[in-house]
Amino acid sequence: QQQYPSFITFLQQPISSTLFGPLVTLFGILLMLIIVFPLFVNLVRKKKVSSWVKGAVVKSFKEEKL
Repeated sequence: QQQYPSFITFLQQPISSTLFGPLVTLFGILLMLIIVFPLFVNLVRKKKVSSWVKGAVVKSFKEEKL
């Protein structure tokens, strides 16, 4: 009845059994924060970029309406 039992156990086994899984997950989240946070700060600081993005979004929206 179960279609992918081996695949599910393969996903659950390394995360639950070893301590290496959570460490890798935490490291991945930290890496994402380190990469994304400066980009987000740059976007907030540079109002030229945000206004350009707004203009592009509005332009594409108008083109879609037409």
